Amino acid sequence: MRRMLFLALGGLASLLSPALPAQDFDFPILVSDGLNSQQLAVGVDPNGSSGYDPGLDLFAPPPPPAGAFDARLRILGEDYLRDVRDNSINEKEFFMLYAPQTGRSLTLYWDAALADSLGSFWMTDNINGSFFSLNMAAADSLSISNYPVLASGLKILLTPNPPLPIFPGMNTPSPAPQTWQLYQNFPNPFNSSTSVVYFAPQTGWIDISIFDATGRRVKTLISAAHAPGYYSVSWRGTDDAGAAAASGTYFLILTSPAGRQSRKITLVK
Repeated sequence: MRRMLFLALGGLASLLSPALPAQDFDFPILVSDGLNSQQLAVGVDPNGSSGYDPGLDLFAPPPPPAGAFDARLRILGEDYLRDVRDNSINEKEFFMLYAPQTGRSLTLYWDAALADSLGSFWMTDNINGSFFSLNMAAADSLSISNYPVLASGLKILLTPNPPLPIFPGMNTPSPAPQTWQLYQNFPNPFNSSTSVVYFAPQTGWIDISIFDATGRRVKTLISAAHAPGYYSVSWRGTDDAGAAAASGTYFLILTSPAGRQSRKITLVK
């Protein structure tokens, strides 16, 4: 069931186009050994690819010495903390590597509801997928120590939902809220990327922006006309100029025809 999209339309008339733009999202996964943690993210974007994409992908630092905690994504011999691919509906493979600090065990955490809404997300073993398989929409964590075949890494198989055809009078998924909704971002706090989900009960203009504690607008995430439905957009911790925002508390503000809603979010670096 499709429940979320990212939408950036230039005006109300564009809502009558036969299909919405394809998805643009990050899906965060927290890797932790109880003492150390690292947020990784997989995602899709119209400008994404299987190589390095400036402004989308985030390289991982060099591997630490043996016995130290580590978590990273690897493709074509390069390591990433965030790996963003193209947004076609073809299945994408993401290889995750990790190691706990000596004497500790690893657990992975993610948002199962977000996985369910964005597409098909599966975790499998790195061998051939026949020894371990988990639907990420059916669970929100995984204890690595319970599965020896996952001791050093696993594979994530992601198939994004296709663009949603939309025509005048098309119904939104049911059940659906009756009012404009801004949901709490996930993860929160975050250190590289966080996802924001919101809902439009009717056609209207929506602005979602990030403000700092002084009330200064830091980043406009979306300012566009929306058709009814669920949407998702990501904030990668940068301002409108592309510079990294400082650690601290920020406010996520949704402005809709019904007024304003806000959520407090925390960026930790």
